[in-house]
Amino acid sequence: MPTSIYSATGASSYAVATTATNQVWTAWLGYDFGTSTSTTTTPLLYASGTTTASNLVWASAGWQNPSHQHAMVRHAAQAATPEQLAATEARRAQLAIEAAAAKAKQAERDAFRAASKQRARNLLSNFLTPAQKAMLSTKNFFEVTVHGKDGVDRRYRVEQGYAGNVKLLDAAGNPVKRFCIHGDSRIPEEDNMLMQKMLLEANEEDFVKIANKTCLLTGATERGRRVPA
Repeated sequence: MPTSIYSATGASSYAVATTATNQVWTAWLGYDFGTSTSTTTTPLLYASGTTTASNLVWASAGWQNPSHQHAMVRHAAQAATPEQLAATEARRAQLAIEAAAAKAKQAERDAFRAASKQRARNLLSNFLTPAQKAMLSTKNFFEVTVHGKDGVDRRYRVEQGYAGNVKLLDAAGNPVKRFCIHGDSRIPEEDNMLMQKMLLEANEEDFVKIANKTCLLTGATERGRRVPA
């Protein structure tokens, strides 16, 4: 190891070796000792030790001997008072109480949502035919056939979901248009699907007029007629 690193006297941060024989190193910040053997004044930041691999470690302030502590740590690390320890424990206990309360509140919300979803599922099921129930159970959608005012029967697929989940099918069962029409986002999906089904069956014309529409398959036919884009 070299006997010196920086030797510019007066530098705000430097380190020098005392002699080549003992190679005692001192690194300091904000003090100019002149030589590293001058340790009569405690620097703001320093660490010293011999340059053997067994007792030297690198620290952010410089080379540090395990037998000497960083000055900042040495002066700042004070034993906590009983009052401070008690305050720390009280804060930890309060945080634990708050965390447990938040967890319990979340569990309560999850339970409420699950119960609401089950009630909505049961309600939707009451308005479905056996064939529609089977579709929903196995395919996550059901189909609705609507007899339009123009005398044409059209088939729609209502998929599990909230928005953009209603599709117009052609004669071969291919989706040709997608409709986005939905209720409040906070209601269960099944309530939303029931609303879509009932509006389609009650007033297909208003359903189509209100919904945002996306053409999925240009040129497809519905009951022998071309689907307009």
